[in-house]
Amino acid sequence: MKKKVIIAINLILLITIVGSIAAYFSSIDYLNNSNKLLSISASKFTDGTYTLKSRPLTREQFGIYNYSTTFNKSNLPPSNKEYSVIVTRLCGQSFKVYLNGVYLGCAGDYEAVNSSVWNGMYNFQFDKRVLKSENTLTLQIVGLYEIGLNDYPVVITDYQKANYIQALYSLSHSVSKTIGFGVLISCSFIMLMFYFIFKKSPRRKTFLYMSMALICSIVYLIDLFSLQYIPVNFLLYKKLTITFLYLTLFFIILGYKEYYKVARLRIYAYITLIISIFAAVFSKDIVQFKKWYDIYIVLVPLNIIALKLEIGFKKNRPFSGKLINICTTYALIMILPVVGNRIFKVQSNLFYSIIPVFLIPVCISIIVIIMAELNRLQFMASSQNKRYKYFYNKSITDGLTGLYNYSFMLDYLEKIEPIYTVFIFDIDNLKDINDTLGHLAGNSAILMITNTLKNLLPKNAVAGRFGGDEFMVIIFGDELNTQQILENVRVKIADTKLKSTNLRVTLSIGMYKVTEKESAESIIEKADKAMYYAKKSGKNCLVDYQNIIAKIF
Repeated sequence: MKKKVIIAINLILLITIVGSIAAYFSSIDYLNNSNKLLSISASKFTDGTYTLKSRPLTREQFGIYNYSTTFNKSNLPPSNKEYSVIVTRLCGQSFKVYLNGVYLGCAGDYEAVNSSVWNGMYNFQFDKRVLKSENTLTLQIVGLYEIGLNDYPVVITDYQKANYIQALYSLSHSVSKTIGFGVLISCSFIMLMFYFIFKKSPRRKTFLYMSMALICSIVYLIDLFSLQYIPVNFLLYKKLTITFLYLTLFFIILGYKEYYKVARLRIYAYITLIISIFAAVFSKDIVQFKKWYDIYIVLVPLNIIALKLEIGFKKNRPFSGKLINICTTYALIMILPVVGNRIFKVQSNLFYSIIPVFLIPVCISIIVIIMAELNRLQFMASSQNKRYKYFYNKSITDGLTGLYNYSFMLDYLEKIEPIYTVFIFDIDNLKDINDTLGHLAGNSAILMITNTLKNLLPKNAVAGRFGGDEFMVIIFGDELNTQQILENVRVKIADTKLKSTNLRVTLSIGMYKVTEKESAESIIEKADKAMYYAKKSGKNCLVDYQNIIAKIF
């Protein structure tokens, strides 16, 4: 079972990574090479100094940039009426599109610059009558800290084809992100629920920390959406979202620390938190904050490596630790290209496309923690239940015979409803056996009687030992053979020799049939009278209480 779980997790994560990369490259290939599209790469746009290839901006370079390119009408695919310009994942706060000086549309908050259009695909329709033989397409971009296109080309095509492309993009990006939001919200709710339910769990704080990590990751994921308007200053927005990324990491590390009781993990968590907060507080502008972010993003893989060293590579680690090791390995594989991209200034959308996927092994590792804790709690509950049953059985049974004890039989008589028959009997002359052969021989006689009762009594009978040499049997129903059952027991015992001796024991049995509700004391008293009458009658016999009444009256 454990091997199957490991294989399943490996397959899920491999399919996720390979599928994401394959989808990315297939979309790029389609936009660049389809004969139904006119693809214009970033290198064909220019502002007179730079091409439209993505590049970082310095503090002094913040402003509005006009990038233009030309194309021939004959290069366009045929269309009956309207065309569309598709711009995908353009780095910048907002931009406008012009064709031959005609305004086609705008993305983002162009005036206040409180928007982020980086993660979107934008479709600008225009009438074919705007076209000339030679055409000029212009992108007017507002850039704060980065500007340009990475891998996706600008595409011109028939508007129906453009709507189809945008629908596919929306399905693969917006819908998947929305589903991711739903999963994270659900998991955080479950974690909080566990935190309030398992109040006595020693790992209770793990649920709280993991829940906080998931909530923080939800805030961070907002930055992966294309936002046409941001209600706060853009710098404050970036500081908040990036800080919440490191808060996610902080709470995840604390959660693992609490679950696996590894104190050193707390050090890594607080170092990460302090550095990220320091960068957010002391960065005066977006360019400075981005520089800080490009440096301390290395904390993400370092913390993952720390988790692997402290949990994944430990000897005698639990099965959950092995699964955590697998998840952290894949998380490291996914995050290292992103870190390399930031450090070495490699501009590619592929690395940023992996960021949402990075949360999948994180979520799986959190699910592993949940399942491991539930399994532990289930084991504890099962053990506690077994202990409860063990001590409960000890409290209601006789230690020597395993039959019910006096207090249980007394309570039982108070609860049950007629009709049933009660038999009380004791062993004739057990004291003589104890005095001559010892108590071990006496115990042997008691056990022999117990085994005989277990073999001959019906399944609905209840037997108990009152202590010493006295027993009680309750048999339900109004059958005529009820008395015969105990007669068979008496005869069987009388014919059986005790181990290693020639001695036999006999029973004096008192019987009382209960036909209407009576107190337990009254029933025992009547059965007792019948038993003592059996002893007075010569022992080794069974006497019915009704016969005593008949003789008296």
